[in-house]
Amino acid sequence: RFKERIVHRVADADPAQASVTANYAITAELPGRVLRWEAVLDFTSDERNFNYHFTRRLLREGKLIRERHWREAIPRDYQ
Repeated sequence: RFKERIVHRVADADPAQASVTANYAITAELPGRVLRWEAVLDFTSDERNFNYHFTRRLLREGKLIRERHWREAIPRDYQ
């Protein structure tokens, strides 16, 4: 099973303050176990940077097996 949700936000009054939030999950029901991969993306911006935050998880039978995070501020270069 696959599930995904993506939300885009921007305000006309301040377009530099835009964002994208995405959540997805893949569930695999296998003989004797259920595996679930989850990911959360939070991408925001301001006048100076794009801010990237991503988390990925693996669960087995609902118990966390592995989790990894990425976070980065990417300067705008206005090219």
